[in-house]
Amino acid sequence: MAFKALSAFFAIVVVAWLGPVQTLAIEPDAEEVVENSERAWSLLDAYLTGVTTMRARFRQILLDENQQIVQNAGGTLVLKRPGQFRWDYHDPYEQLILSDGTHLWLYDPDLDQVTVKSLDDSLASTPAMLLSGDAAMTDGFKLTEAGQYGEVFWMTLVPRNQETDFRKISLGFVDGQLQLMELEDSLDQLTRILLQEVERNPVLADDTFSFVPPAGSDVIGELPVAGQDDQ
Repeated sequence: MAFKALSAFFAIVVVAWLGPVQTLAIEPDAEEVVENSERAWSLLDAYLTGVTTMRARFRQILLDENQQIVQNAGGTLVLKRPGQFRWDYHDPYEQLILSDGTHLWLYDPDLDQVTVKSLDDSLASTPAMLLSGDAAMTDGFKLTEAGQYGEVFWMTLVPRNQETDFRKISLGFVDGQLQLMELEDSLDQLTRILLQEVERNPVLADDTFSFVPPAGSDVIGELPVAGQDDQ
């Protein structure tokens, strides 16, 4: 049960549809690849460069290889570029995943357990860093346009780092705004996330991305030395 959302978070992030799963991957012919990639990159770059902070509610569903729901969770997220994010899971359990820009914190209140690790290049090709990192983060992915499905424009990103826990990310845009994400992991599981009540560039409190382990909690990993992040 420890860090129930962790595998889902880094092997996923987007789309709470309860209907049948569509296969979004498209294999364009050679002449279309360049044009489609440029169009998709243009939309993604315009979105990322236009967002410094973001706040939203999310609904996350994890499906197994037989497309059976194995996890259904929801909560709130806050992002600040570059490199800071906060995912608060509220149901069916509480859990926090937070990056303060230098360290990644995972807190499970049920277990009274905190895990901390330094951010490094291994996280560069994760969904979280794609959304909250700087523009160079997109260099960690190969991108193609995946087509228009109703009002949703889809693009697919495949991580260049083969050691990540997921195979591809699909991003769904409605009127130029990111609303859906779909991640396929190395175990053939699919994570879908729907972003709701999205606020672009809200003013955030100074302590939004600060975390101090609760007194008495079990800490796994090396705590940062006070003041070292300011050097």
